[in-house]
Amino acid sequence: MSLYNSAIIIFQKNAQKGRVKTRLAATIGDEEALKVYRLLTEYTHQVCLELDCPKFLYFSDFITDSESRDHYELRVQDGKDLGERMKNAFEALFEAGYEKILILGTDCAELDATILKKAFKDLKNEEVVIGPARDGG
Repeated sequence: MSLYNSAIIIFQKNAQKGRVKTRLAATIGDEEALKVYRLLTEYTHQVCLELDCPKFLYFSDFITDSESRDHYELRVQDGKDLGERMKNAFEALFEAGYEKILILGTDCAELDATILKKAFKDLKNEEVVIGPARDGG
């Protein structure tokens, strides 16, 4: 499958204790929640690396010097709420010439490359493709 003019946007919170997986942290504590978050983000990145297209990693607040992802262009989310930040990220990539763009978060353990490939395939015939989120997200 050709992924020409396709890109992936990953929205990722900065991994800070007490600021990620807060509902989970209420039961397992901030430190363990941070560990879970890091495992999920790493899993998401491994899945995305299976697709041969540009990847844009948008952090919630800042890019640290320790962040180096060879396969990503690193950016910071811009906007007052999640909807505006997503809209701005899409607009930036559409303006850059990408025609098929996926956006995803970093905490879906059910994600796999097959799902992403199907989404790109479906975007050939549809303007928008929305994946299921059984957790209400």
